Amino acid sequence: MLENLKNRPKGRPTGTPNLISSNVKKMIAEIVENNLQTLQAELDQMKPTDKAKIIISLLEHISPKLRSVENNDITEHKFTPVSIKLN
Repeated sequence: MLENLKNRPKGRPTGTPNLISSNVKKMIAEIVENNLQTLQAELDQMKPTDKAKIIISLLEHISPKLRSVENNDITEHKFTPVSIKLN
């Protein structure tokens, strides 16, 4: 069993699109597109807080998520001083 784990790739290569995400985005876009008038009428009848929740939940599927970046390797970088002589 451990031999099978060794032969597995370590994930998607960099730059390769996530097919599931792109399929979900297409499906949501089609649903919204096909029901635009009904959706707008329903949104118009909602409370502002409920309307915002729906819009935010839809946006989560079509916009990229931001990830935090943390760098703890500051001590490994050596900085060289720069001196400037003015005449």
